[in-house]
Amino acid sequence: MSKIVFLLIGDVQYDGRVRKEIHSLKTLGHELILIESESKTLLPTKNELGAEVYLLKRKRGGNCIIRFFRIVVFYVKLINLLRKIRPDYIHCNDINTLIFSAYKLKNVKYIYDAHELRFGNPGVFSDIPIMLIESILARRCDSIIVPQIDRLNLMSIKYRISKNKMFLLENFPNKLDVNDENYFLKKYSRRIGGKKIVSYIGGITNDRYLEDLILAFKKIDQCVLFIIGYGPIAYVDYLRALVEKERLTNVYLEGPIPHSEVLWASASSNIGVCFYNPVRFNSYFSASNKLFELLNLGVNILSNYSPATSKVCNSHNSVLLHEVNCNNIANAICKLEKMANEQKGEFYWEKQENVLEIIYPKC
Repeated sequence: MSKIVFLLIGDVQYDGRVRKEIHSLKTLGHELILIESESKTLLPTKNELGAEVYLLKRKRGGNCIIRFFRIVVFYVKLINLLRKIRPDYIHCNDINTLIFSAYKLKNVKYIYDAHELRFGNPGVFSDIPIMLIESILARRCDSIIVPQIDRLNLMSIKYRISKNKMFLLENFPNKLDVNDENYFLKKYSRRIGGKKIVSYIGGITNDRYLEDLILAFKKIDQCVLFIIGYGPIAYVDYLRALVEKERLTNVYLEGPIPHSEVLWASASSNIGVCFYNPVRFNSYFSASNKLFELLNLGVNILSNYSPATSKVCNSHNSVLLHEVNCNNIANAICKLEKMANEQKGEFYWEKQENVLEIIYPKC
């Protein structure tokens, strides 16, 4: 059994990947400790999370000198705490914790969990120092975890890192039981009238092509659309006004639902919509968690094309749009609603836990 410290700039309550990793490693028999910089609620107990939790707050704001001073103070406090804990491994989540590996503790192995692809962003000059820091520190780590195969290959080539120390651990969801009842009939007093259900469940923001999705339903009679989620009030009001203006009686905007009900709602859909705007390499080479949920449920999928989505959807009932607009969306939905729902996929987190077992051997 090893003592493993997870470093996280942020709140673990909002980081499902870190929670899944901690649970898996706890199941493998390791001792887990989490050091996080934020907590908007009470700290999770060891029984709840599977790890002992330390809150080491990091102050923000101020000019460049003040920010640098606060980083140094946080760094010193963190190093002192790590010396006290004396871990066997330090698991650095993203580059904002990787920088604390610049001073390596003796007899400690460092694991870099590269949540984001740091190069290829629009601000080219701002990328240069980040890329330099990441390339130097990542090469010094004992193992590197990457959540998508194209991003793994890019990092290996760009930073000249041997693939022998790089591991693929994708953002698959946990395997959970799903209620068999129709969510939309159970939860909403809507008269669907036997029509097929198209759902979008996620953030209601202007980079998800939701305006085009709504306008597509001017040409669709055989389906109803549910848009469920949270977004800026002004944008949500704008979409509601658009629905009213176009007199769309088959489009419904609903507020966010509990996380425990998301899979149930998705499973009750005939077509799941999963749009995002890949403006960076990181998003271009990413497959959304929602995409894997829909695949596991056997729901037909409408998404935009990217290398990652094409890899996972190539054998499933899906339409991937190279150009997202209301006409293409309407044509895609008309095609998908005629298809039977696909056989369920097997993209589950539990199927890749052996990767963590290789990185963190029990001995």
